[in-house]
Amino acid sequence: ALLAMHARDWERAGALAYVSLARGTVSPIMLGTMLAAIRMHARVTGDTHRARLVAEELAGVTWDPSGRPALPGGSPIRETVVALADLLILDGDQERGRRLLAELIARMYHEVNQEGRPEFWYFRWNTVALALNGDRMAALEMLERSLASAQQYSDWWWYEAEPAFDGLRNDPRFQVLVRKARAHADAQRHELDRMRADGLVP
Repeated sequence: ALLAMHARDWERAGALAYVSLARGTVSPIMLGTMLAAIRMHARVTGDTHRARLVAEELAGVTWDPSGRPALPGGSPIRETVVALADLLILDGDQERGRRLLAELIARMYHEVNQEGRPEFWYFRWNTVALALNGDRMAALEMLERSLASAQQYSDWWWYEAEPAFDGLRNDPRFQVLVRKARAHADAQRHELDRMRADGLVP
C-alpha cells in the first residue's frame, strides 16, 4: 500500500489499505496513512460511502440529539476523526462534516493553549483539518512550524499529494515549504550515496 501511495496509484493503495484494515494488520502508527490511502481511493473511484463507513467505525465519534459531535478521548492525533470529517463532506454530508471539523479544531486549540499539550502531536493531521475547514493562514502557519521543528520532513511526500492542501499549492509560502522539504530529501539521498561509496552501508 505504501509503495502504491508513493507511486500515486491511489486505486491500488486504497484497495490494499482496505484489505489491511479488514485483516487487522495495520499498526497504530500506520493507521492515518492507510486512511489517507482510502480517502484518495474514494476520490478516484467515487466510492465515498464505503470509505465513510470505515472511518465512522474507526473514529468513535458520537452525536448528541442536537447534532453536536463528541470526540473520543485518548490520543491527541485523531487521524481517524480527520478522515471521517473529510469523508462526510466528500459523501455529501456537509453539515456534519463541518461540525466535526469545528469541534476537532476547537479541541486542538484548547488542548494546546489551555492544557499545555505539545503542538508536535497535532502537526500532521490538524494541518489537514485546518485546510479542510478553509483556515488557510492557520494551516500554513502550522505547516511552517511543523517543518521548522525538523521533525516532519518524512511526511512531505504525502503533503504534496494531500487533497486538503489543493487550495494552498499555489501559495508562495506553501511552495517555499515544498522546496525546503525536497532540498532536505536530496541532501539525505546525497549523504546515503556518500556512505555507500565509502562502504559504510550496503
